[in-house]
Amino acid sequence: MYIRRTKTKSLEDGSAYFTYRIVESVRIGKQVKQRTLLNIGADFTIDKKYWPLLTARIEQLQQGLEPHQEELFNLADDLNQLLEATAQRYSSLMTAKLSQPLDSKTTTRDFHHVDINHVEAINARSIGVETLALHAAQQLQLDEKLMALGFNKVDTATALGTIIGRMVSPGSELQTHDWLQNRTGLGELLGHDYGNTSLTRLYTVSDKLLKHQATLEYFLADREQTLFNLNRKIVLYDLTNTYFEGQCARNPKAKFGRSKEKRTDCPLVTLGLVLDGDGRCQPRTG
Repeated sequence: MYIRRTKTKSLEDGSAYFTYRIVESVRIGKQVKQRTLLNIGADFTIDKKYWPLLTARIEQLQQGLEPHQEELFNLADDLNQLLEATAQRYSSLMTAKLSQPLDSKTTTRDFHHVDINHVEAINARSIGVETLALHAAQQLQLDEKLMALGFNKVDTATALGTIIGRMVSPGSELQTHDWLQNRTGLGELLGHDYGNTSLTRLYTVSDKLLKHQATLEYFLADREQTLFNLNRKIVLYDLTNTYFEGQCARNPKAKFGRSKEKRTDCPLVTLGLVLDGDGRCQPRTG
C-alpha cells in the first residue's frame, strides 16, 4: 500500500493540479497492476517523507493492530496526532467503501478484519474422532436400541457420551465427566448440553448399560454382521485358564479343575478366544 500523486489538467483554463490516491499493487495473471483503494482528492497536505509512515499505520488499522502510542510514528506530538487522525479517517473510509454493494444486483459485503498472526482460541473442543465414533454408533443403530431398552433422550445422550468417551479418552466416570464438559464437542454433534449432566447421572447410566450388557453385545454383533455381510462361522482359537486365591465365592464361573499351573487347590476360570470367519472377536459367555 502506498500513496500515488497524479498530475491532472483542469478542463476550464488548462492549469494543472495534483490528485492523490491510496493504491496497492496486485498481480493479475502475469501482470502487476495498481488497484485504487481510496481516492483522497487534491486537498492532501501531508509531507511526502511521511507517506510511508501514514500508509503503514493505515495497514495496521485495517488489520486490527493497535500498537502503543510511542510506537506509532516517533515524531513530535502535533505531527503524531495529525498522522494518527489522518490514518484513522482514511482507514474508516476504506472500510466503508469495501462494505458498499458492488452494483445494484449485489448485496452488501460482510467485511471483517482477521489477524492471522494473533488467533486466540476460546473454549476449544475436539470433534474429529468423536464425529467418526458417533457415525459408527448411528450406523449400528445403537441410539435406537438404547431407546428401545427404555433409555430416555437424556440418558441415551449420556450413554453415547460415556461409550464414545471410553473410545476417545479412556478413563473413569470422573475423567469422562470432565472430558464431556470441558474437552469435547460431542455435545454439539448430538445437540445435547453435557454441561448440565451430573456425575451421578453418568454413574446411573453406566449401571444401566451394565444391566443390558449381554443384550447390547448380541445386538451389536448382529448389526455388524448385517452391515458388513459377514459369514457366521465360529472358530474357537485358543483356551487357557487362570486361578484365584481365596474362596472366590461370588464368582459362579470359578470352579475347581485341572490347572496348567498345578494349582488344583484354587478355583479356576477357563478363557477362550472365539472368532468369526473374518477374524472378528465374538461375545460369548460360559
